[in-house]
Amino acid sequence: MFDTISTEFTRSLDDDRGSSLEWTSRGTRTGGGELTYTGVTVIDVANEQGTGVRTYYDSAAFLGPSAG
Repeated sequence: MFDTISTEFTRSLDDDRGSSLEWTSRGTRTGGGELTYTGVTVIDVANEQGTGVRTYYDSAAFLGPSAG
């Protein structure tokens, strides 16, 4: 899917219930073409243990070589 990929975390929020991370990923598709997409990862915590992880991102970036 990717020849190269890197992620920059642009914001994070933490408390005793978990964390959220905003990020931007940039890469090169296998076979060519640049790709950039943004998202948020939410990590749930209870009793100091991870209880869930959800990631939301701009899936339109994956529609085609000119998307994103």
